[in-house]
Amino acid sequence: MSSNKKQTSQITAIIKNVLRPGGRSGTEVCATSVVAGVVFVFTMIVVLFSLFASFFINLRRCVTNNIVIVNAPESFTDFLSEAADDAYSYTLYFEDWDALYDYTKFTEFMQAHDASAAFVFPEDFDEAIKSDADILSYYKSYSLSYRSIREDFEDTVLADYKDYLALTLKISNADSLTYTVAPDNVPTESWNSPGERMANSMARSFIPLIIFIAILYLAMSSGTEEVAGQKERGTLARIILTPVPRIKLALGYTLGVFLKAFIPVFVVISLICLIRPYRSIGAFITVLVLSATLALFISCITVIISVLNDTVTAAQTAFLPVFFVFIVAGVTCISDYKDSDAATSCLPLYGQFYGIGDALTGTFRSLSIVVCSLLTLLLSGIMILISARLLGLERFTTPGQAEEKDRDVSSGAEHVIKAILNLIHNILYPLAVLSIFQLIALVPIAWSYMKKPEFSSFILSLKDVSGMGEILSKTTEILAIFMADPAFLALMTISYILIIFVYARKAGSFKSLGIIEANFGSLYLKGSALGTLMMLLVFVLLALRGRSGITGFGLTKDEALTFFFAVLMWIFQGASEEVMFRGYMIPSLRKIFGRVPAIIISSLLFAAFHAFNAGFSILALVNIFMLAVLLALIYETSGSLVITCAFHTFWNMVQGSILGLGVSGNSTGGSLIKTFYNAESFGPEGTPEACFVITAALIICLVITLRRRKAAR
Repeated sequence: MSSNKKQTSQITAIIKNVLRPGGRSGTEVCATSVVAGVVFVFTMIVVLFSLFASFFINLRRCVTNNIVIVNAPESFTDFLSEAADDAYSYTLYFEDWDALYDYTKFTEFMQAHDASAAFVFPEDFDEAIKSDADILSYYKSYSLSYRSIREDFEDTVLADYKDYLALTLKISNADSLTYTVAPDNVPTESWNSPGERMANSMARSFIPLIIFIAILYLAMSSGTEEVAGQKERGTLARIILTPVPRIKLALGYTLGVFLKAFIPVFVVISLICLIRPYRSIGAFITVLVLSATLALFISCITVIISVLNDTVTAAQTAFLPVFFVFIVAGVTCISDYKDSDAATSCLPLYGQFYGIGDALTGTFRSLSIVVCSLLTLLLSGIMILISARLLGLERFTTPGQAEEKDRDVSSGAEHVIKAILNLIHNILYPLAVLSIFQLIALVPIAWSYMKKPEFSSFILSLKDVSGMGEILSKTTEILAIFMADPAFLALMTISYILIIFVYARKAGSFKSLGIIEANFGSLYLKGSALGTLMMLLVFVLLALRGRSGITGFGLTKDEALTFFFAVLMWIFQGASEEVMFRGYMIPSLRKIFGRVPAIIISSLLFAAFHAFNAGFSILALVNIFMLAVLLALIYETSGSLVITCAFHTFWNMVQGSILGLGVSGNSTGGSLIKTFYNAESFGPEGTPEACFVITAALIICLVITLRRRKAAR
């Protein structure tokens, strides 16, 4: 075998070694990469099939002069009947639909009639024209020709219609009529619906940031483990002493880390480009190229940092500032997106972030993409040369020396880094889990609500909304509507069950979380009794002060189903929050910070997660925090999460479904007891009465805890 072939085979062996599905700390990442590689082949077939199918279907489409008129007023039909037969070159189709913003229905109308645009008149337009009225317009977005059709129709037919109205209503100046054609669903850059506007925003913020975080995490976990890990174990010396040139060793490690970081991202990008707004071959290829250059760049940085450090802990500690710098830069790109210029888009990191967003939204800056990619490759090449030079200067340490250095690092920097990472994890993980599963429950109901006339009225009511207070008030209105929907409550129940399963899998088992006990029934009964008693005490105090009271009893026929699903939801809602903030978070924080800080931090986070609820106040923050501390003390003292799950469930259930009061700013559907309430808008949990009851319970719990500890000594 020739020398070059032997060296090449050794480089290939290094790359395979980096990608192997094992290793001291990289097992999960490696396994993910292997599985992702298999899934990628299937995903690519689906992606290519979808893209080509979409491409050929679009070729068959042609621009027509067909227009759909929805809810045509009598004056418009009179206007058309008086117009000459050949006055306009449009073929009009008439439909009726109550929901003015149900763009999916209007899309169906346009598809059914092969129309280029749709114009939607509001209810009682002939009367509304005398004050203020908007005609909504919708058009297809994949060709500018459709926009031209919409504009031509407005400039001809609707302009003449305005003159006709002025004449009919005996108004001397047609321009004094206040109606306008509002392309409400047609923002710039050919995004023609609220959903696509959201997709546009996500493409320029969330998606690039997720790609950045994924590449950073995968490169760090694999690169530091492989290079610094080999130094720590004393195996890197044998590799460096081989006759393979240092440049090829550096290249082998870099490519290995690159592949491990890029393969999962490859699959994620493929799945993203299956989503309809991003379904473009050009966008797919551009995002892949930009992500690949970014992954190579970060892999080079990881290898350099790993070569400079003798242990995995030291390398990850050194990489952490790089991680945060990249994330901060990504967040900066989000806030400065509108102010980005061609020069900034050519820089590595910024160019990748802006380029990914531009590609997904169909606004390519070809020159910037090319310059950014070439510049990133150039810098990557320079860093590979630096890595090779550092490998040539490497001084070897024995495993014993490495372990001694590791202990030194662990005593200081490692503990700080672990504490920071643990805190970040406990903040972001529950936020991510709640966002994902509650969004899954929210989307179908929101989609269904969009098709109702009430949604149009709600959207119109937002016209004059300003300020955070009014926005939160409107959010409360929509949540109140959803909370009275049994389907929404059922979906929320499922989402809470899924959250519990996710945390059980993360903890290892349900038993590890503490929600399975031998005496489950008696523990649950104790917790439910305590939660019920405390909430009833709060209600009694409110009633004594005339701030609440009973006005009736019983459920109506329409409320029965809502009540049933609300009770079911409270059971799993209380359990899921206890699992997140007590069963998992407190033990996790306790390992790093200790018992008392773990209780305080978890309680603060629990209170903070309620901060965006309607009516949230300083008193509500204090009450929720103290309630969380109380639950944490019960959990720590009893050693059982079952009691706190029951307490949390019945606290909310009695408050919402029994007494019919708001729960943390959210009103609920039917309740067994009808009450009036004229206290703080956050609900009983935001009142001084609740503060008194929670404080008393907290003092009693502290006294019992201290006595037990004293007796145990």
